Amino acid sequence: MDDTRDPDVVRPLGDGTWTIADGRLFEFYEVLDETTRQEEIFDQCYDLIQLGAEGTSVALLVMGPKGCGRKHTIRGVGGLSEVEAGIAPRTFEEIFESGASGVWASMVAIDNYGGAEDLLAFLPNASQKPRDRRSSPVMVGDGNDVWVGARTRQAKAPQELVRMLDHGLSESQANHGNISEERCWLLRLTIIWSNDVRSVVLFGSFEVTEPADGPDEVLSYVLSGKGYDQYPIGPPLHCALSAVQRTLLVTCVSPAKGAGEQARKSLELALRAQNKKPMPAISHAISGLGAPPAPPSKLSPEQ
Repeated sequence: MDDTRDPDVVRPLGDGTWTIADGRLFEFYEVLDETTRQEEIFDQCYDLIQLGAEGTSVALLVMGPKGCGRKHTIRGVGGLSEVEAGIAPRTFEEIFESGASGVWASMVAIDNYGGAEDLLAFLPNASQKPRDRRSSPVMVGDGNDVWVGARTRQAKAPQELVRMLDHGLSESQANHGNISEERCWLLRLTIIWSNDVRSVVLFGSFEVTEPADGPDEVLSYVLSGKGYDQYPIGPPLHCALSAVQRTLLVTCVSPAKGAGEQARKSLELALRAQNKKPMPAISHAISGLGAPPAPPSKLSPEQ
C-alpha cells in the first residue's frame, strides 16, 4: 500500500455509501472509487448529459478539496478520442453529434465576494502571444448576473470547445490571487438546436476550503434553495443556475493521509445539496488522488 494513502480516511462500502475515519456513514445515489475509469464516470453522468444534448438546460458541477481530481474529472487528459478524456470533452462531442445548429461558450471565475473574471476575454490565435500573466483580470458581471459583459465565443466543433476550456483553466490558474483566493469557475454553453429550441449546459468546479463562507459552502445553500442570499457570492451563483432544469453534483474526495477533515466537509456539503433541493439535483461521490494536468494545446483563431 502506498504510504501516502490511508484507506481508513474514506472508504466506499458499496450501495452508494461512504465511511470516513470517525465512523460516520454518508449515503449517495452512486459511489465510485479511485480505480474508476473516465468512461465509467461519463456513463454515470450520461442520462443528464443526454438531456442536455436533447435541449434541456442542465448543470454538471464538481466539488472537492485541492488535489482530489476535480480537474481530471471534468477535463481529463488529451484530446477527444483519448481514453483519459474527461466528462466535458465527451459532452462536447455528444452536443455536436446530437445536431446542435449553433454553440456559444462563456467562462468566468467567481470570487468569494461575488466578483467575476472573464476567462475567455482574451483568446489568442496562432499568430498571437499569450496575454501577459501580470496584467489585470478582465472583470465582468453586475453583482448579480456574472455573465453581464462576458465574451461569448462561437464554437463550430467540439475540439474548439476543448481549446476554450483549456485556455479558461490556464487563465484561472494564472490570475489566481489577483482577486479573492477562494473562487470557482463556470463554463456556460448556450446551444441552438435545429428546431430553434435554446438550452444551456453549465459546467462548474468548486474547491472545498477551510472558510465557512467559501464558494463550496455557498453552492450547497444555493442547491438547497435557502440561506444563500446572506453571502455576497450567493445571488450570482443562484442567478447562474436559475435557468438550469437538472443538476448533477459530483463530489471528489481523497483517501490521502491527512485528508479526513476535508473529505468529511466535502461529503457533508454534498449531502446538504442532495437532501434539501428545490430543483432536481443528483449527488454523486467520486474518490480520487488527482491526476497530472492536461498537456497544453494550441488555440484556434478567434471566431
